[in-house]
Amino acid sequence: KGLAVHDGRRFSSVPAADGSALDVASVAIGADRTVWTATSGGLYRVRGERLQPVPGSPTQLQALWPEGGRVWVGGRGALHAWTSAGWRTHALPEAAQASTVTRVVHA
Repeated sequence: KGLAVHDGRRFSSVPAADGSALDVASVAIGADRTVWTATSGGLYRVRGERLQPVPGSPTQLQALWPEGGRVWVGGRGALHAWTSAGWRTHALPEAAQASTVTRVVHA
């Protein structure tokens, strides 16, 4: 559970600021070098030596793609986009509502 980083010599744990034990499903680095994680508890970003939750995040996320000031995350029944202005949800078609978005790619 959680996230570990390697500094070239050793691994160290990056705990969640709120103490949550998170299942990390995906990790990506944005153009601004922010490290993002899609987790069981929602979207987190590394700030200093801690994982900081993004307010209002959906939970049980599986997929992640940061791009152009937006972070796309996939979860059950929807693809979500976060910007500094907040969240926008794009529901999957009705026939796929029980499915989970497990990959996000740029085409």
